[in-house]
Amino acid sequence: MTKPQPTKLFLMNLLIFKLSWLLLVVGQDNGLVPAIVLFIINVILLPQKKNLWKVCSIIFLGGICLDSFWVYVGIIQFSNDWLPSWLIMLWLVFSLNLPQWLNKLEPTFNKPIGIVVVPLIGGLLGFIGYGAAWFLGVLNPGYSVIITLAAITTAWAFLFPLLRLSLP
Repeated sequence: MTKPQPTKLFLMNLLIFKLSWLLLVVGQDNGLVPAIVLFIINVILLPQKKNLWKVCSIIFLGGICLDSFWVYVGIIQFSNDWLPSWLIMLWLVFSLNLPQWLNKLEPTFNKPIGIVVVPLIGGLLGFIGYGAAWFLGVLNPGYSVIITLAAITTAWAFLFPLLRLSLP
């Protein structure tokens, strides 16, 4: 099987992530099996697997720690005190795709405007992802929605550029 061109690969990975996000956030535990299948397909399609699991592990563990912290301090709440399995799988899918997205942003990182644009992208993505999950009713803000989303948006504005450092 031939590997797709870089732009097609990027778009396929983005589509796989969005499908996985929908399956896991909307379907929650019912979306686990299809999301695992999509994850395996995504791994197979990746052209470069050198250092992949090291980078994925850093992002995955960091994400689990971040969401665990949010739960611990009451920023976000789930039906129990643990992170749900669908969210853990979502972090795995995200950790596989984020390096590719960051590589696409590489030219922006190296420009002076990157100091402003990259944190804005991170903050916006955090706001959209967690905001949509709240809107869909799969997570509950522990404080007012404004305080919760402000904390998450600010954290992601700082975190997104730092995640770039995890890339080889």
